[in-house]
Amino acid sequence: MIIRGTIAAVGMEIDVMPRTTGVNMMYDFIKHCILVDTDRLLSAKSEMKNVFPLKDYVQALTLHELGHALDRKALLASLPGTREVIELKRTYGQQELYSSRHLLKKLVDENDQDYRFEETAWINAERLNSTYKLVCANCMIQMKLHGLATYKQAFSKDRIIYDGLVAAENSCK
Repeated sequence: MIIRGTIAAVGMEIDVMPRTTGVNMMYDFIKHCILVDTDRLLSAKSEMKNVFPLKDYVQALTLHELGHALDRKALLASLPGTREVIELKRTYGQQELYSSRHLLKKLVDENDQDYRFEETAWINAERLNSTYKLVCANCMIQMKLHGLATYKQAFSKDRIIYDGLVAAENSCK
């Protein structure tokens, strides 16, 4: 299996568990394992504009998830804030969340933190790849740009609404 071979090649020890999550590959920082949804992995690869061999694609993603594993202490430290945001989402309806600058700020801050975790994972992945030379540099760059763009797009709605609330409040002062 490409994933286990990549993990072995960089000398890390981490379990790989198949899971139907709807996400191609993800690092579970609480259980310290990589979850893989093989069906989603293959469909996500086909959605990429750039065509890379499956091996390069999977190795780049694996290096990215290992990059998260290298940042595990920071991920664990973020858990109380993440729990707070989950509780906010349970407590307040979407209308209430998106009409309160204070509540929406917590969501935006969580999004910003998640984006920084993604950037850090890609930086760590690039360092691993630089050392172990598993994936062509162009593939790593394209995968990073694609992955970060996905996060930016997912978080943009919250940011736009939040910025609008702030602007509206400032214009009333």
